[in-house]
Amino acid sequence: MTAVSAPSPTAEGADIPARLDRLPWSRWHWRVVIALGIAWVLDGLEVTLVGSIGGVLERGDTLGLLA
Repeated sequence: MTAVSAPSPTAEGADIPARLDRLPWSRWHWRVVIALGIAWVLDGLEVTLVGSIGGVLERGDTLGLLA
């Protein structure tokens, strides 16, 4: 019986980063970047709003809830 050797790191897997670098920047990439930018802006807006009104909402008389 012969021993099976492990694949060398210089085989097929070593060219993957170089192949990814050669791929063209497409319309899909711009959509992803713009969608992530919009999500980032909306998340910042939410944090700002909660920080601004959070202290006021802690008071008991703010919402007028009786229960």
